Amino acid sequence: FSRGPMLWGIGRLGEVHPEKLLEIAPIIVIFLTNPEPRLRAYAAWSLGKIRYRHARPEIEKLVSDPEPVKIYDGEQLHHTSVGRLAQEALGRLER
Repeated sequence: FSRGPMLWGIGRLGEVHPEKLLEIAPIIVIFLTNPEPRLRAYAAWSLGKIRYRHARPEIEKLVSDPEPVKIYDGEQLHHTSVGRLAQEALGRLER
């Protein structure tokens, strides 16, 4: 069972049906403190897609996380960092 693809899939679904994922959002928040950078990044990314505002304090803690990650988004593979994805997630929470 791989958690990374699961979190990525939740984020993709959150792009079109965020309201259907609010029930599981508190579980995703747990991954924001995972030792694996990819899981922290995907959790922040998916919570941003869902626009789960309750996760703001936990996502803010990741903004300075420099760990590199790769994520497939917008039909491209992006080389980024946990902090950058956290910053983008916070931007989505503002909308």
